[in-house]
Amino acid sequence: MIQPFEDFRRSLSSVRYASLRENTEVKPDNDAFDEMREFLLRRYDGVDVQHSFVDPGGEVVDCVPVEQQLALRDSSDIPEPPDPPSEPAGGDLESPAIGESKPIPPPLHPDHHDEYGNQMWCPPGTVPVLRHTLERLASDHSTLDDFLVGPKAADNVRRHAVAKQETDNLGGASDINTWSPTLIPPQLLSSASQQWYSTGMQPFVTLQSVECGWRAGVIAGPVAADSLPRLFVFYTRQDYQPSQSCYNDYCAGGFAYTPGASHVLHGALTPVSQPGGTQWHVRMGFTLTQDRWWFHASGVWVGSYPASLFSNGTLGSGARLASFGGETTTGFGSFPAMGSGRFPSEGFGRAAYQRLIGVNNPAGIPVSPQLVPGQVSPACYNVAIAASGDSAWGTHIFFGGPGGLNCP
Repeated sequence: MIQPFEDFRRSLSSVRYASLRENTEVKPDNDAFDEMREFLLRRYDGVDVQHSFVDPGGEVVDCVPVEQQLALRDSSDIPEPPDPPSEPAGGDLESPAIGESKPIPPPLHPDHHDEYGNQMWCPPGTVPVLRHTLERLASDHSTLDDFLVGPKAADNVRRHAVAKQETDNLGGASDINTWSPTLIPPQLLSSASQQWYSTGMQPFVTLQSVECGWRAGVIAGPVAADSLPRLFVFYTRQDYQPSQSCYNDYCAGGFAYTPGASHVLHGALTPVSQPGGTQWHVRMGFTLTQDRWWFHASGVWVGSYPASLFSNGTLGSGARLASFGGETTTGFGSFPAMGSGRFPSEGFGRAAYQRLIGVNNPAGIPVSPQLVPGQVSPACYNVAIAASGDSAWGTHIFFGGPGGLNCP
């Protein structure tokens, strides 16, 4: 059964560091533990939850009144979503020449029910928020910053295989193929397939970015590290500094869900693709409109960042660089698999891909980008760019690789 929300909230004050250490392996010291507790108490202060359910990944989701979510608690304005996000232009999407990929059904729907019979959907006026427990935070993260922005990773322990276009843009979208990459041991590694919309590395311009995709392994969030692909959004308003960056809906003034969201951030994206078997994808992306960076998945608006979040730079009025591909991190030693763990030369059914890649031009119209390879580590990962007359694929990339010890 699901612990009632009020019981859960009261329990946050009663958990003691010393007693938790007796029964659980915890990572933070006592001061960091108290900081985590204060964060959760602040997050749930004054929140009224009338409905909860368990998502497909086994995590509790609470339906929170839209105005009580952390991002909007100090705001009098509730963002109104724009018209539904544009879908790729027609054609024979059911019988593509390259290969058939199936869209993952949105996990949240009025017709879906969890194992306890609870409707997996939030009532009107409320939004889905993944429940964070103090015990899980303390067992998975050493500091609150690790939770909010992910484990610190210097450039020498982060690798990419991306395709990019330097052009003024208002976001974009792609179908992102889902895999469960091999991560050994998962608590030290992460692997992602994602999109970046950023200011790029321009002289005298603050580096800012909004990002989305899936990430497996050690990531910010309440769920124990595993190899399932989990939906995420991320922003940095200044050069990836921890105090200026945040995952998902974890920070005040940041990402705000919109009612009717079909996904919950950090939720597992399943099914996953199998080598030589069925291929699965989720279409997602960002669009800058109505003074907000709006994030959509499976054709539904999930939520948004206020453009004013980036007032110290230029991302509030548009991006300069659009990138698509993969990223891996390691604490030390070997780098993990990216995507499927196969090189792009193995093609459809073996290598990970993003397809129907579109970039929104300054008029907000999706166009096919002219991509070029970005950062790669060819001994471990690579990227192949293609454009196809097949309307189910359009501009697309295959990317990834097995990782390894020597990934310059």
